[in-house]
Amino acid sequence: MRDRIADDFTFRFSNLMPVQAVEYSVVLPAKVDAYHAAIGFREPVENLSITVGEDPEERKVFTFRGCGFPSKTTVGMRLEIK
Repeated sequence: MRDRIADDFTFRFSNLMPVQAVEYSVVLPAKVDAYHAAIGFREPVENLSITVGEDPEERKVFTFRGCGFPSKTTVGMRLEIK
């Protein structure tokens, strides 16, 4: 996300690596915000989501949650600093 270039935070699943559920968060530095976009799905979807919040230190936190992934599917989120 440096130099205002968007970064993708994704997973790709296969039959060799079955996954039941994933949750990961990206915490930005204080006073930094970002645009976000879903990768591999369109919100709203029951089993995939991206939430935006703040931690106790008032830093933006972007959290991806998902379960029930088909194999050979890439899902995640793209973040670009505002």
